[in-house]
Amino acid sequence: MRMKKFFFSIVALMLIISAKGFASNPDDIIGKWMYLNEKGEQVNIEVYKEGDRYFGKIVWLQVPNYTAEFLEDEGHPEKDFPNVKLGAAKIDYKNPDAARRNDPIIGLIILKGVKYDADDDEWNDGFVYKADEGKTYTCFVKLENADKLKLKGYILGMPWLGKTRYWTRMK
Repeated sequence: MRMKKFFFSIVALMLIISAKGFASNPDDIIGKWMYLNEKGEQVNIEVYKEGDRYFGKIVWLQVPNYTAEFLEDEGHPEKDFPNVKLGAAKIDYKNPDAARRNDPIIGLIILKGVKYDADDDEWNDGFVYKADEGKTYTCFVKLENADKLKLKGYILGMPWLGKTRYWTRMK
């Protein structure tokens, strides 16, 4: 009888633990991640910590320079932005702050100030910047597992008015 109780206790404990899902350590998002942008090009991000907040910056682009196809697809922005030209390194030319429009995309901080929330087992209270739009969105980050990160950017404080992107941890 004791063995049966012990067995059921273990099973109950395992069910409780698995119902919680993938529990995170606050620093679990630190490291290098990659995703594919809307054009299917790889973008590598490095997530790091400052104080109790986490940030992510672009460290590598599969296509780091402007191509003829890009300039055509974007309606030839080089007419208004002289530093956007064929073969030049990509810059943040859509930034709403004119002083930042010549900042290189490589090195650009796109994940800004998320903080770990143990109750929700996610990082929130931060922002994600989309350089291809020149817009900043409220965001939260959640680990699906040790190697898959879910980033949700949204507007007006309503997560259902947003877009989800998944990042894969780089080994």
